[in-house]
Amino acid sequence: MLDSLVQQFAGGGTGNMAHGEIHSGLDALLSQAQPKKASGAISEALQALGKGGFAQSVQSSAQQQGPNERGQIGSMLLHAVEQGGGSPSGILSHLGIGAQNPQAMSHSDLGKLAGYVAENHGGAPANLLGNAAAGSGGGGTERTILHLLGTPFVQQSAMKLAQKFL
Repeated sequence: MLDSLVQQFAGGGTGNMAHGEIHSGLDALLSQAQPKKASGAISEALQALGKGGFAQSVQSSAQQQGPNERGQIGSMLLHAVEQGGGSPSGILSHLGIGAQNPQAMSHSDLGKLAGYVAENHGGAPANLLGNAAAGSGGGGTERTILHLLGTPFVQQSAMKLAQKFL
């Protein structure tokens, strides 16, 4: 099964895959990936989507989520800012985001924050998500956050990870 997923994702054959199949495929790949490969694939997915694509993926996904899920995304993005040496409250102020609590952030706030993180701290989310999602702890929470970042990001991550298995 893993070989089939690797071939399908690496070849870009995800066009006729359902949303759930893409997400479960990424989970299957992550369960077999070394943290360095997972982190590298996530970093490449961020680069492939670019600032605007990542921001749009997060924003459109967050629009369909409740406060708890938006809070998970916001917390991860703010942690990436911290890990990159930035001040979360300073960045929120700079971006014009009034909500300090990630659960109170709107989908457009999260899109702005995701765009900032992709442009200025792109390595931080890749390290956070890649290492944790493929790590020995199973990465359940981090995999959930990966899925909350939107299907375009999940699809890119799965394609980049599959290419690393070849």
